[in-house]
Amino acid sequence: MYVEGGVYYLIGEGKKVLSGDISACFNLFSSTDLQAWNDILAPPPFDKEPYYRMERPKLMRNPTTKKYLLWFHCDTDGFAMRSVGVLTADAVTGPFKFVTPCFRPDGQDSYDMGTFYDDPALGGDGHAYLIRSVGNKYAGISQLTADWTGTTPAGIVSAGPDMEGQALMRDVNGTLHAAGSHLTGWASNAAQFVTSPNASLVGAQWVNNYNPSSSSNTYDSQSTFIFPFVHADGHVTHIWMADRWNENGPGGLDNMTAIWLPLLPPSGPAPATPAPGWVFVLDICLTAPAFLLSPSDASVTHVTTGLCVSQSPDGANRGALELAACSAADPLQRWHAAGGGSGAVTSTPHARDAGCVSWNVANQQLVAGNPIIAYACGSPPAWNEAFELPAAGAPGLVTADDGNGNPSTLCAAVVPPTNPSKWTLPWFDAWSLKDF
Repeated sequence: MYVEGGVYYLIGEGKKVLSGDISACFNLFSSTDLQAWNDILAPPPFDKEPYYRMERPKLMRNPTTKKYLLWFHCDTDGFAMRSVGVLTADAVTGPFKFVTPCFRPDGQDSYDMGTFYDDPALGGDGHAYLIRSVGNKYAGISQLTADWTGTTPAGIVSAGPDMEGQALMRDVNGTLHAAGSHLTGWASNAAQFVTSPNASLVGAQWVNNYNPSSSSNTYDSQSTFIFPFVHADGHVTHIWMADRWNENGPGGLDNMTAIWLPLLPPSGPAPATPAPGWVFVLDICLTAPAFLLSPSDASVTHVTTGLCVSQSPDGANRGALELAACSAADPLQRWHAAGGGSGAVTSTPHARDAGCVSWNVANQQLVAGNPIIAYACGSPPAWNEAFELPAAGAPGLVTADDGNGNPSTLCAAVVPPTNPSKWTLPWFDAWSLKDF
């Protein structure tokens, strides 16, 4: 979305009416209040060009050249081009024309993409950037040339996690963030949100990958842009804009919809000491021992706190794992752990959930942030039930296997159920900007 003179412009893919879910044009809408939208009915920019797969359009205006630019993922039905397209116009309504044929920025395969203007009015450096999935391996960020029609000779200046639906943002404190989804086609999955400790996107590193929503499929949506809405008094609300692709719903992709939600900033510092009620997730493995596996059919103890691993007593969260005060009489804390090597950690049979410990796989992705739960054991055990365990009675890490019988880089960790130091994406059936 782009704003100019009190008018908001929303650019999107046209109807996917061609084979291979290809759009032959873009649609452009305008609004003065973000509620009532007018279809500007801009003519298709490719009336004399071959049909392209035209995805992820982003509209900007270069403050120096005053040209309007439209960047998009440019490809064929079978993704043979793996390129970007750049169009320019003298007016926001077009007509838009190609600057150059579609190209691979920095000579690299480019798939899902987004753009970001690091606005000096919001503490940025005044440059524009491209973020895209490079070969579906990582998010490559490149600075755009002065006229915003290509990338600079510096090439990729920062590499983030592998993600689609990318969006960059700089918060009011000057901190940079990147958002996106995992790579699962049109299917929704758990969002990714990372932060950079660096002041500039050039050389930026990315840490603390987590899902800001409480939903394993981000409310059945995929991020596409984060818009900084500036209120009359100057404070900023970040609007998380996302697509619901509706691949298998009535009307298919051509009947997709969108959701917008407020992305809320941290409310306070992170709690320092794990406590009862903290929940289990996969996270980057630490070096310090985390758990003590007692002999068979006994407790699993969190080393630093002395608390025990328990299934949640809350029926509404059936199967969730959390820390609790140890009780030898509590069947929700009884476990059978295979002694060392690769194997399953199972709960002792009791009235509720006799099952295996597994990580809640988000569309078959082994990623940091996946919740760890107790679930009915697979027969044979499912790939997400395999852990590398320390010897019984010895403290050590509990490491998730990679699905091929090898230890991954992710281990069992405990996190607060709500973390005031993290950005959050809550669900609202209805909401108003005046409340944020």
